[in-house]
Amino acid sequence: MTKPLIGVAATLALVAIANAKQVKSLDDGLLGDWCLEVETSTEKVAVYKRGFCRDSDRWITVTSVRQIGHEVGCNISRIQEIRHNKTYRVDMKCGGEGTQWTDSTTFNLSDDYTTLYLRERKRTTPN
Repeated sequence: MTKPLIGVAATLALVAIANAKQVKSLDDGLLGDWCLEVETSTEKVAVYKRGFCRDSDRWITVTSVRQIGHEVGCNISRIQEIRHNKTYRVDMKCGGEGTQWTDSTTFNLSDDYTTLYLRERKRTTPN
């Protein structure tokens, strides 16, 4: 019973990605200052709570064109909306600490707009 459900979930996820549409900007609910919740983050998903915590190295600020954080900055190059006003695939060109890379990250906003989940899908560094 579990295997068919996993297959259905995977199919639905692929359909959602296939139906993603390119948009010009992120939802206003994603913009602003966020603080990393170390206790609830995992190796695959970084969990952020809305707030201002620049006195630590666990902050990010999301604007309509950039994501910046402690010693890192990313320019947004492409945004695909996967779920209206809640889930986006964001492609960025990033740099920090003498290194540059491209990044494709899924931004997922909680229904109450207080939690942001970031899942890095792909990171590429130039040769």
